[in-house]
Amino acid sequence: MNITGLKKQLFSGIFLRSAVRDFGGLTAYTKTNKLFTAYFQYKTGAYQKDYLLYFPKDPFTRLYVNEIFNKLYEHDGYDIIKYLEFHYAAYENKPNFLRFLRSQISDRVKNSWVLKLQSAHTWLEEKQQEYKSKQEARLREKIQSGVREIVIGQSAISLAEIDR
Repeated sequence: MNITGLKKQLFSGIFLRSAVRDFGGLTAYTKTNKLFTAYFQYKTGAYQKDYLLYFPKDPFTRLYVNEIFNKLYEHDGYDIIKYLEFHYAAYENKPNFLRFLRSQISDRVKNSWVLKLQSAHTWLEEKQQEYKSKQEARLREKIQSGVREIVIGQSAISLAEIDR
């Protein structure tokens, strides 16, 4: 029996298939080249610092999809938008492109490092709100104090005028 036959026989059992899947070894993505839709433009050849994806040879599906995000992570801020716009403009079926990207992003957001960033972002928002609340309380106290001084000052003038 060859390796392919052995692999097929082993993966016929649900227990082994489930165990391998749980550890990330089983994927629907094939390692056969060119069996994916190229939503993002790519070339074979040496890496370039532009918006295209580059591979030494035609990639298989998992490598292609991962490289979309590797290239995305190289950019910050508005350059991310320009990167996405570059590929979106080139792909004819806009709804399909958006559906692909939404599902890929959604899947990657589930990764633990993203959850850590989301936790950090939530903490940051809470601290910013706390700071804003403290600043507003200080400002309110300053205004109230100023109003009190004005009222007390006017009351003192009124009492002095009454005494005359």
